[in-house]
Amino acid sequence: MIDHLAYVIGEVDEKRLWMGIQNARHYGVKVAGAIKRTIRAIHGLEDLIESHDLKSLEIYLGRSSESSKHVMNRWKAHNKKFGHKYATVLFACEAGRAQFLEEIALRVLDKLKRRGALCVGNANTAKDGRGRPPKSETAVVYMTWRIGGEIREWEKPNADVIKDVARKVSQDMAGAIPRLQLEGGLQILKKVRTAKAKLDWSRP
Repeated sequence: MIDHLAYVIGEVDEKRLWMGIQNARHYGVKVAGAIKRTIRAIHGLEDLIESHDLKSLEIYLGRSSESSKHVMNRWKAHNKKFGHKYATVLFACEAGRAQFLEEIALRVLDKLKRRGALCVGNANTAKDGRGRPPKSETAVVYMTWRIGGEIREWEKPNADVIKDVARKVSQDMAGAIPRLQLEGGLQILKKVRTAKAKLDWSRP
């Protein structure tokens, strides 16, 4: 079963992109579930692009209104600004929760990167979500990426690193997300070789 459809930016049409949006998992207050889904999708890139290691990829997490046109415009902007050629929809959520979930994900990536435990070569790690608030009641969180970014060696995070990242992200978010809930979601980091989402290319 396919978890996420992957697209080539510049080739995807709105009809195929809308299929990916409609098939995306919807999250409400399940922060741990959204974190796990994001991590599994990142790990799954290794199987999608089999000739490249994760550490040769640069990724970007962002959000948009639940509209294929809006999502496509964001992807085209990433292609122009960062040279990202590929993209996928990670999950959907209420518009009011989108920035909150995005900020948590970005802070987790930042903390992992600082500890040499980020499995991809590079990722956007701004401490807050960028861009305008979604105009629709439902928003989507997506990921774009390119091959050949900055290559960084990394080590799989152990229990102490996971606990420390969860504690500090919870503190950064002023306790809006409990440490134990974050820690539960991050346990999947210990299974980088097996905890992978199934991604496949969307074709015309």
